[in-house]
Amino acid sequence: MSVSVAVHDDTFVYAPADDMAECVRCIVGRGAGATIVASFFPSETLPNVRRFYDEVQRPLHLHLFEPTFFRARGENGRYESVGNGAAAIDGLGLRRGGGLMCGAHGLTVGYGLWSSKFTSESSDLEHAAYDIVGSTAGPLLPGATDAPRPGPCVLHATTGPAMAAALARQLSDGEGGDPRIREALNLGIIRKPLYAAAAEITRVDRVYGGR
Repeated sequence: MSVSVAVHDDTFVYAPADDMAECVRCIVGRGAGATIVASFFPSETLPNVRRFYDEVQRPLHLHLFEPTFFRARGENGRYESVGNGAAAIDGLGLRRGGGLMCGAHGLTVGYGLWSSKFTSESSDLEHAAYDIVGSTAGPLLPGATDAPRPGPCVLHATTGPAMAAALARQLSDGEGGDPRIREALNLGIIRKPLYAAAAEITRVDRVYGGR
């Protein structure tokens, strides 16, 4: 499976598209004058998705990744695997009125090391503090407009849009950002550009365009 996260301006029209016909889940969010569309689709249809975004709908920002895990918060407070495929997407807690956050950046360490830190107990505690109900992440695929490769792209589902916006603000080396981001940049662990976007989920569809 692969995922595309496209950020459009408010003139974007979300409608059925032949190139996106194999999409198995599509999450639409709106916030800060933009529309975020996160689409999950079989990896073999990636060329169609690329064509759609290259030739039909040119988004302001586009990030593509291949998820390596889907995790949701369990009863013990830790985040647990919810499997793979469409059922795993449903297990992330993506729902209308919830928050959606996308983050991406470059890496100078291996993805495996980053992933082990992201899924650690200390990271789980931090994610819980931001009311994250589920997450998926994976290495960036070619075609990103902002974050460099190699690097990860992350999608977080939160209980509400305010927490998603707060998460997005953390992925910055500027004022209001997480100081650890500046430290990681200074140590050469992660690389700019950094990218983050957040929105309130307005639709959760089983196909692109709501068919």
